[in-house]
Amino acid sequence: MCQNHKQVSLGFATESYPAGAHMCLIYNSESQRRDVIAKFLQEGLESGEKVGYATDLMKPEQIRQWLAGRGIEAPDKNRPEQLTITEAKQVYYPDGTFVPEDMLEGLGDYYQQAIDDGYTGLRVTGETSWAKKGIPGSDRLIEYENAVNKVLTKYGITAIYNMPV
Repeated sequence: MCQNHKQVSLGFATESYPAGAHMCLIYNSESQRRDVIAKFLQEGLESGEKVGYATDLMKPEQIRQWLAGRGIEAPDKNRPEQLTITEAKQVYYPDGTFVPEDMLEGLGDYYQQAIDDGYTGLRVTGETSWAKKGIPGSDRLIEYENAVNKVLTKYGITAIYNMPV
């Protein structure tokens, strides 16, 4: 579980935040989003955290290429899974419907697996642009965002969700 006194860097801010910090990135431009997210991911990798990215705007391979172009990849070549990039559909609505309770349970499991695998913590980011596509259950996204804070704080998972204006 979370050590409440642990502080983490988000990579794009000068101050540290308690593990379990949950930020919302509301962005105006793709370059703005990419800059913030790249720094966030890089900081997690350098800190020995498991880093997960749920992408909706691009395919996972496109994200890997973009990050590699910025020099961002798992630091240990023997553990490339430290950085996991998955399509948002597989994370948020794998059966076609967004179910917040399933997401919350899965997040706790993801954290525990990261710790069991020897990572110092878990850092995640997800693109929520899928919620504007009429996915069944997407009207529950705000409900999820309210509930997820408890899970993030409980485990000390650092998270940013991306929402276009």
